[in-house]
Amino acid sequence: MPLWIISLLFTLLPSYLLFYMGAEIYWRNPRHRLHQLTMALMFTLGLMLVLQFAINHFLSLSASELAVRLRFTMAFLTMGFALLFFRHLTSDGKATKTGLALALVPFVCAAASFHSYFLNDVRLEVRGVHRLDEFGSVYGVLLGIAISYTFIGVVFMLVRKIMFANSRRATELKRISSILWGTLFTVLAVIVAVGINFVLRSKGVYTFNFLPTGCVIIWAFALRYAMVNHDFLAATGRRYELLFKLSHHGIVLLDHQCRVVEANASFAKLIGLAPGENAHGIRFSGLLRADERETFEEAYREASTTLTPLHLELVLNGMNGQTRVVEAHSDYIEIDGSLYAFLLARDMTQQKEDEERLAQLAYEDELTGLGNRRHFSDRIREDLAQGLELGVMLLDLDQFKWVNDTLGHSAGDAMLQQVAGKLRTASGGFVARLGGDEFGVLVHGGRDEVLRQAEAIIAAMKEPVMLGGKSYAITASIGISLAPEDGHDNETLLRGADTAMYVAKNGGRNQYYLFQPQLKTNADNYMTLVSGLTTALEKGELQLHFQPQIDLPSERVYGAEALLRWTSQELGAVPPGVFIPIAEANGLIVPIGRWVLEEAIRQAKHWVDQGCEEFVVSVNLSAIQLRDAELAGQVAGLLDRHGLPPRNLCLEITESTAIADVETSYQICTALGEMGVKLAIDDFGTGYSSLAVLGRFPFDFIKIDRSLVEEIVTNKKDLAVIRSVVALARDLGLQVVAEGVETAAQHEMLRGLGCHEGQGYLYGRPMSGRDMDDYLKRKGGCGQAGTA
Repeated sequence: MPLWIISLLFTLLPSYLLFYMGAEIYWRNPRHRLHQLTMALMFTLGLMLVLQFAINHFLSLSASELAVRLRFTMAFLTMGFALLFFRHLTSDGKATKTGLALALVPFVCAAASFHSYFLNDVRLEVRGVHRLDEFGSVYGVLLGIAISYTFIGVVFMLVRKIMFANSRRATELKRISSILWGTLFTVLAVIVAVGINFVLRSKGVYTFNFLPTGCVIIWAFALRYAMVNHDFLAATGRRYELLFKLSHHGIVLLDHQCRVVEANASFAKLIGLAPGENAHGIRFSGLLRADERETFEEAYREASTTLTPLHLELVLNGMNGQTRVVEAHSDYIEIDGSLYAFLLARDMTQQKEDEERLAQLAYEDELTGLGNRRHFSDRIREDLAQGLELGVMLLDLDQFKWVNDTLGHSAGDAMLQQVAGKLRTASGGFVARLGGDEFGVLVHGGRDEVLRQAEAIIAAMKEPVMLGGKSYAITASIGISLAPEDGHDNETLLRGADTAMYVAKNGGRNQYYLFQPQLKTNADNYMTLVSGLTTALEKGELQLHFQPQIDLPSERVYGAEALLRWTSQELGAVPPGVFIPIAEANGLIVPIGRWVLEEAIRQAKHWVDQGCEEFVVSVNLSAIQLRDAELAGQVAGLLDRHGLPPRNLCLEITESTAIADVETSYQICTALGEMGVKLAIDDFGTGYSSLAVLGRFPFDFIKIDRSLVEEIVTNKKDLAVIRSVVALARDLGLQVVAEGVETAAQHEMLRGLGCHEGQGYLYGRPMSGRDMDDYLKRKGGCGQAGTA
């Protein structure tokens, strides 16, 4: 193969690669010192190979001798740039003047090589077609010293950096490791190439005398790999530059003295600089409040040593006198060999103001300006934690619902505001509005002090409130619990005061009541009943019992009243007078009432199918059921589903239930009556005994309460009342049913008065449906008299 082709492949082509790699690395980040030094390295190495090619093929002998000397000078320059490169790579921005001076040694050698003492020791020898650069022992010593010095310095800097570098700087470690391995492989390749060249030259072969120089290609590729794969690329830098400039958050670079090196416009605005003003040189910690400054500087120094990210909330004192609350996040970044803190400051001022406002709203009642339930509870907890004696009062207004419903919500709000003012004046404790018309008062002191303030509040409430130019009397019911006697925690004290308040309200209102242990027992029992009743339907604990109703003239059975019974697995048999009011108060009466109605209709259908075609089953309706506009539709649906004629069902309504909402009750009763369902007014004589209700509603029966029947034989007044009721019913076309018939004398007297039907223990106790079957068989079936 011709010599020029070998030179082209192994000298000129590698030089092109070196120039290309140098330019590529430089343009990736032209301002980065490492990229600049890398380009210088690549170009000096490339020039060495170009000069080698020129010496062999294009230059005259005299020109070639000059080029030989220049090539060796390039070698010294390459070593100098290498030391500067590695000094910058491993210095962490803490390079000293001594380090710079040591890195300049190869450049001094390069300058010394032009001295005639060394220059005459370099020559060009021609051996056939080959031109060989030779140097004497003097120049060889200079070159050897420079090479050894550079190699030892480079390896020392790389190893030291790897040993003492922070593991968090992974990119830097990978870059240095790549370069170190490339250096070691290059040295090994040079040694091998020198050996090969020595052997070849001893045999008179000079074709590959450029091998040692060509080995630098290995080191060049290692350098390129490290810089391209483990450094910031130009495109990435541009993206981060845009982010830096356009971010709404303040971004700032801080040096090791906590001074601003670079900051974006958002940071300048954050610290109150005018547009165009530069934050460079400002000490960041100097912007902090005095109480935060020392703490931040200590944290910053420690974090800079360990390269630990910071996450702090700080208050900045701006250059314009304004303060801003910021959330600061910092990490660390290496730029041009120096380490900086990259700090992002997010303005939290508005968010903090909103949070404070929300916190205020969370603790303040907007209408009255008093504390709210949450604030009241927290104050109780704080006082209990301090071991204070205190009284917890819960106050409920007695007339608020009437004012709100009659005069409107604006009047109700005005009333609450005036009550709040009365409580502030009369009470020496903390006052809060807990919701609706319920207030709380927290009093410090023992029993006597708490009662004194309760009496002062009752007295203050006697003063009327002014609403729309008119005065209205107002009273309050107050429940009180004491700490530590009645409890040691917020929940217990509030529950005790609430229980006592309802006792005060039910006991006549306009008074205060102290919590008693028995109230807790009653409350616990109440909750047990509520809990058990909630699942009674699912557990099958509810049953219907039926009490026979007798036609008095013929003494035949004409119907039965369905009576609900509850046998709890936990509590045993619970009387209806106990659980029915609880069911009504807690809304449980709705599903229970629906179940009772369907079960009664199902059982009535059974008896009709057994031959009792006119048998009537009576079911009691609660006030809640009678307010349901869908009741008539529900009854019609159940009758249709079970195939029961409407005449076999009677729905019983108490007087108080009927007049609770007269218009709604009337519409529902009319719909039921038109359907053919029978209606009865129950417990007549114990309520309002409203003749208007009797005359308007489509009732079929009047049921006289057992309290009038009980003493009919001995009490002439009760006898007169029943006689009047029977006469009234006769005139209205209604039938009369007497409840509570227990003796034969009562039976005979009621029949003599013209009462149509009777119900009571004399005829039969409430019994299950199966027992009712047996009862009807014993009585010879269902009678026809007295039924409609």
